[in-house]
Amino acid sequence: IAREHNMRLIGPNCIGLIDLHLPLDTSFVTLPPPPKGDLALISQSGAVCGLIIDWAQEQGFGFSRLLSLGNQADITETDMLPGVVEDEHTRAVTFYIESIRDGRRFVEEAARAVRHKPLVAMKVGRSVSGQRAAASHTGALAGSEAAYAAAFRRAGVLQASTIEEMFDWAVALAACPLPRPGGRRVAILTNAGGPGVIASDALEANRLTLAEFTPATLAGLAAILPSAASLHNPVDILGGATSRMYADCLRLLLADPDVDSLLVIIPPPP
Repeated sequence: IAREHNMRLIGPNCIGLIDLHLPLDTSFVTLPPPPKGDLALISQSGAVCGLIIDWAQEQGFGFSRLLSLGNQADITETDMLPGVVEDEHTRAVTFYIESIRDGRRFVEEAARAVRHKPLVAMKVGRSVSGQRAAASHTGALAGSEAAYAAAFRRAGVLQASTIEEMFDWAVALAACPLPRPGGRRVAILTNAGGPGVIASDALEANRLTLAEFTPATLAGLAAILPSAASLHNPVDILGGATSRMYADCLRLLLADPDVDSLLVIIPPPP
């Protein structure tokens, strides 16, 4: 009937969509709406949407849109992605995925989207038992875990293992500007040496590099920091660092043309 009358169809087996900023709520969920915020959720499970709406109340983050797509007789996550990414209120997009109908098209759309907004997906049905459960839930085969992992890597989609991990990453990414295009040079600013070393290892393990500062940046740091501080990356401004020292160092490092992104570590001093 929808095709006959040139209409698009969301679902069936879903709770619809919620736009917190418009606002518009097409769902039948009786829970209080989640806080208004900057995360979008595209979910193939209505129950997972409902759980996240309830869970988000006490987690300190909010949503721009929640889209429950159900069995996707017509509209898919790939159809919805461009509009969600173009939404001015959305800074990061999360997905609960059981199966993707057109993998090639999803990779193409996602690769375009990640140039503008970070995408974080939780793919379920990774085990044999999970694939059976997903097939009975949505009627679609979950597909090979290795194929999905490769597709996400190619598109630039971050694959989380749990709902908590997905939203930890999305909240962090929504709060940060994206690095300069292609930029792998990271500056670390810390008041403790050990966490700076841990971060250096983690960056290299993820194919990022420690930025080398310009002479002007090094001179500026030397003028701000005590003589015992480490001026070279990672910048260790010692346990007695003040908020003013952090702020002044941040301005210098963010202005350095050889720094693409900046990681700030603040272990509380004694």
